[in-house]
Amino acid sequence: QTIVRRNSVYVGFILVGAFFGEQAVDKVGNSLWESNNKGVSHGTGTRFGWRA
Repeated sequence: QTIVRRNSVYVGFILVGAFFGEQAVDKVGNSLWESNNKGVSHGTGTRFGWRA
């Protein structure tokens, strides 16, 4: 109750938390992916391994 007195502050906490939470999940996921595929050549140089 003391921190969230207004709805705008509550929404701000939600948005900032979602942004940083998404960044953390993305970083951990990429780290796990890279460590699992260490030494594997993707060949194309694109992020998803597809050529346009």
